[in-house]
Amino acid sequence: MKTPRAILGTMTFGGTTTAKDATTMVLDFCNVNKWKELVKDDPMLDSAIMYQNGKTEVVVGEIILKNNENHKDNNMMLLPTTLSLSSKANSFTKDRTLSPAGVRTQLETSLISFGRESIDIYYLHAPDSNNNIEPTLEEIQKLYKEKKFKKFGLSNFSAWETVYIHGYMTSRNYIVPTAYQGMYNAITRQVETELFPALRKLDMHFYAYNPLGGGMLSGKYSPSENDKEAATKNSEQGDRFSGNSMWAKRYRERFQQKEQFEALEIVREKLLLPSSISDDDNDVSSNTCSSMAEASLRWIRHHSQLKEEDGIIIGASKISHYNSNMKSLSAGPLSDDLVEAFDNAAKLCQDVCPNYSRGYSGSSVK
Repeated sequence: MKTPRAILGTMTFGGTTTAKDATTMVLDFCNVNKWKELVKDDPMLDSAIMYQNGKTEVVVGEIILKNNENHKDNNMMLLPTTLSLSSKANSFTKDRTLSPAGVRTQLETSLISFGRESIDIYYLHAPDSNNNIEPTLEEIQKLYKEKKFKKFGLSNFSAWETVYIHGYMTSRNYIVPTAYQGMYNAITRQVETELFPALRKLDMHFYAYNPLGGGMLSGKYSPSENDKEAATKNSEQGDRFSGNSMWAKRYRERFQQKEQFEALEIVREKLLLPSSISDDDNDVSSNTCSSMAEASLRWIRHHSQLKEEDGIIIGASKISHYNSNMKSLSAGPLSDDLVEAFDNAAKLCQDVCPNYSRGYSGSSVK
């Protein structure tokens, strides 16, 4: 059975993940002999200039530089020459836009951080409503012709705008987008309805982020009476739902609705798990499913609508989480009753499922 690949997400590098642990994860992930079926021959690291306000890409660049310098003296594994790096331009903060100058400046900053003259995939992270998309696409073509990246990708764009961008580039014989990053997991399946058919028609790969719902599908969270209580309760956990930051609030809105907790109970009953689990309850057996996280990762690799050319972006703030996630993705398919439980869970919370797209770009086309 042909299954999608794993892609190492680096969002926590330079934040909750120490440089030492980040190095350990990258070296292990790039061991293609160990993870041949999972990472293929060209291990992919996913990053973005917005992650840790640019620190993530600096850490990734330092890992690559130190590995190249020290692998002989310290008997370290040499990172493969096929290692794939990606970055994304965004308009999430006041100092960043998807204007032509904005996408150029962000890419050039990322290249400096990586210590590279070119990267493999350059994404537009999400639509920028304050800038027309057409001048941005013209600049993307210029950057491509300058050999600053090899492939063009989109993330968080609606199906119709993805088709529009692809058509715009095709009609001018420009580089077309061939990769799309979107939110997808066992109980968040909005992309299946309209986006997936569009991507298949356009021959674009899909790389799924949030395969564990930002940690919600770890099964270790319980409902709170209100958002203030949730922020306080999680404030010491150091996860994506913690505290009162903009992103923590968004993740709680995205994945911690009442219906989503109820949906997970459907799966939990089939797993025969307690109502909450700890980080240590993640041993993977080939014959059983010992955690909600394991079941969720096995679902997306073996039972989702992802194809062999697609990918699953996995991230981890701790080595133990990374090891568990990789082992879970390496395990086989789920039992039919667990697949049915996930299907029923997804139906229960589909009305509160977060939108896969984030608005629309400005357009000069009237």
